[in-house]
Amino acid sequence: MLCLALVYRDGKYEKTQLEVNEESQLYIYANDKKIASMTASPFMLNELLVGYLYTEGYINSEQDIKDIRIDIKGDEFHLYSSIKKNAPRKENTGQISCSLHLDAHGLTSLVNNWQQTDSLYKKCGGIHSVALGIQDEILALGEDVGRYNSLDKLIGYCLLNKIKMNDKILIFSGRLSLGIIRKAYKSKAEILISRSAVTESVVNFARKSGQTLVGYARESGFIIYAHPKRIKE
Repeated sequence: MLCLALVYRDGKYEKTQLEVNEESQLYIYANDKKIASMTASPFMLNELLVGYLYTEGYINSEQDIKDIRIDIKGDEFHLYSSIKKNAPRKENTGQISCSLHLDAHGLTSLVNNWQQTDSLYKKCGGIHSVALGIQDEILALGEDVGRYNSLDKLIGYCLLNKIKMNDKILIFSGRLSLGIIRKAYKSKAEILISRSAVTESVVNFARKSGQTLVGYARESGFIIYAHPKRIKE
């Protein structure tokens, strides 16, 4: 949304229309049972619902969802899903396969292309952004005021649009947490790139899961913390 703000710059004030991010209270239901509540950006809600159900283990694929309904009550969004009962839950185990390779120049070019993408992250900041890429192309984008929601939106979008993520790259605007990398593991994406830092627990998880982990990615360089075999010189 647009907000009239007073900007101080170069010794003087100026009234300016600025775009700021919206956030709303969301509730997620599976077969009429409330399973989650969160603050989120009120767009790509179908994708958020599908991605959340998948990464939290309520469904094994989008085909386990029979119906989706969104009710708006004042400032609240209620996301209802009818899912198959007693679907066998599939847990990802073992290391991610290694079928993707990228050279250093390709990695920095991909990050640069993501930064040039028309996005809320670029327009007004204050939001988490996750991109799906391959080679130097950005294929899809998930954005939200919540870091987990941004990834769930992206994964949900890919599920609904039949986009495989196993031979792709995920680029994150913010710090990679243990919760984020666990969700990313379920997508089977092979390379995870962050503009920011990583933690010890994230490095340990990536080394066990087989995911290539890259931090502090800039046009000028980056740091590889786990499984450098996918990144060529």
